[in-house]
Amino acid sequence: MKNNYFLLFLLFPFLVNAQFFKELRGKVLHNRNSIVGIHVLNTTTGATTITDEEGFFEIGVRLNDTLFFSAVQYNHQTLVISAEILQQKVVNIYLEERITELEEVVVRPHNLEGDLTKDIKNSGVKPAINFDDVGIPGYKGVRQEPIISTWQAFNYGIPLGSINIEAIYKNWSGYYEGLKKRRKWDAENEAIVQIISFYGVKFFIETYALNEDEVYPFVLGCVADSDVEVDFKNGNHNLVVQLFDQRHRENRDRE
Repeated sequence: MKNNYFLLFLLFPFLVNAQFFKELRGKVLHNRNSIVGIHVLNTTTGATTITDEEGFFEIGVRLNDTLFFSAVQYNHQTLVISAEILQQKVVNIYLEERITELEEVVVRPHNLEGDLTKDIKNSGVKPAINFDDVGIPGYKGVRQEPIISTWQAFNYGIPLGSINIEAIYKNWSGYYEGLKKRRKWDAENEAIVQIISFYGVKFFIETYALNEDEVYPFVLGCVADSDVEVDFKNGNHNLVVQLFDQRHRENRDRE
């Protein structure tokens, strides 16, 4: 029994971390209008994020953490995470617009008529045209080079049976295999960056006694050898922190 109590005492800090870490979802508004591009910083853990086009944000928090909201055109605001806030599904944050007063404004009319439409037309600046402007559906994502199999390369295009020589070469030379590995690494790297941003560099430094340059390798090792990435994407933050704790104990035992 004494051994069990001693083990519980050793694990208590890790259990506390796992129990109280939660994904906080919030929305930043000004006069009921959502605000995009507001920087959100958890000053306690170092986690950072930014509001999306609808004003929403998600960030990792624990009880008594402090969030700091900042933008050039709005007054800064802080929010201390209470038990009541942790229970809310969505937290609304209202920012006040920052008013900057100028002592003097000098207007120099360079052949301006005062009609905005005419002035823009006469300025010689042509606005960019996109798919939506002309009613044509278009691809808006980042295009990636397609990976074409050898079978597809031999049955390429029209007429049926024409051959894609470039695709055949890329298959035989190992180019496509390397491209697959690079894309897998890019996806893995993006996941690691998201995890570190969510929990914060400061959290890893203070909880696991890491140096700043050790945080990325630590998370990389967790992602490679466990279900951290899957649990993170599914919002199972308690399991994620438990896996961090397990990896930390394993690293400490090997030293």
